[in-house]
Amino acid sequence: MEWCESPFSSSGSARRLRLHRNSLQYRLKKIRALTGKDPWKFKDAFDLWVAFSLKDMENLKS
Repeated sequence: MEWCESPFSSSGSARRLRLHRNSLQYRLKKIRALTGKDPWKFKDAFDLWVAFSLKDMENLKS
C-alpha cells in the first residue's frame, strides 16, 4: 500500500516503512513472484492496491 501511496518512490517508501531500500526492493520482487503482478507497472500496482484495500476493509468487518 505504501508503495502505491508514495508515488512509487523506493527511498520514500522504505523510509516510511523503516526498511532499507534493498529490503523494499526484495519484497516488491517477492510480490511480483507470488502474484504475477509487477508493482513497477502502474496498472498492476493499482490492482494490488485495490486488492489490499479490499482485504483491509474485510478485516475491519470482523
